[in-house]
Amino acid sequence: MKLNFFLIISTGLILANFHRAYGQNDSTNLEPQQEVWPELNLYYQINDNFRLYSIVSGTKVDQSSYSEGAFSIFVDYFGLKAPISKLNFVGREERFRFRLRVGYLYSTTPPTDDDKIRSSTFRIQTANTFSITPKFRLYYKGKLDMVIADHEFNARYVPRLIVERDFRTEYLTFSAYTYVERYLDFQGRGLNRTRLAAGANLRVSRSIDFETYFLHQFGNGDNVPTVKAIGSRLKIYFSRVKKKTTTQSAKIAK
Repeated sequence: MKLNFFLIISTGLILANFHRAYGQNDSTNLEPQQEVWPELNLYYQINDNFRLYSIVSGTKVDQSSYSEGAFSIFVDYFGLKAPISKLNFVGREERFRFRLRVGYLYSTTPPTDDDKIRSSTFRIQTANTFSITPKFRLYYKGKLDMVIADHEFNARYVPRLIVERDFRTEYLTFSAYTYVERYLDFQGRGLNRTRLAAGANLRVSRSIDFETYFLHQFGNGDNVPTVKAIGSRLKIYFSRVKKKTTTQSAKIAK
């Protein structure tokens, strides 16, 4: 308990310093926005090291007619296998310490919009897992987005620091997490932004998870509004090969 308390306090200080060093003061001349971000995530495990990942998502701005839809397809590669003692019973990726994700994302506003916006994003993302205890871990994720929107090219890098802990009760198995991320725009157009989020991932069945979270985006000048968003993800997992549950893994899950 003392170790977990120390880890929570230490991580909180790290996140606070990260925001203080790189974030904004939530100062903007734009109207604050309240948004809803629903997602459907589909995973197809090809083998131990490769996986296909697809997202169908949307954005709805409260008290506005603005909406947006997106579709993406990615290939994941997993490497640096972790010791089995570090496996947790909620996360489905913690057998590996490293993940490389490469793919494409397309987003568009509805055809009825007068000012229709379309964008194509080519993404490269890396993720590193640091197991502190069997149920407590840190992630560092960094993604490079190369975006073409309205015939203009721009690029951004988004680092994200996540702390997550697993919980298990008689009826529920879930993980709770919080993260901070920073959007770094390479074109210097005043689009840098900082986001804080907290959420939970619920294990529904062997092949289904449900995640919900709250996110706050800090406003920045005349280009980045303050955003409060509620997001949800329905995650469905498919596998080419049936996984066998070993006795040792079963003991860890208890």
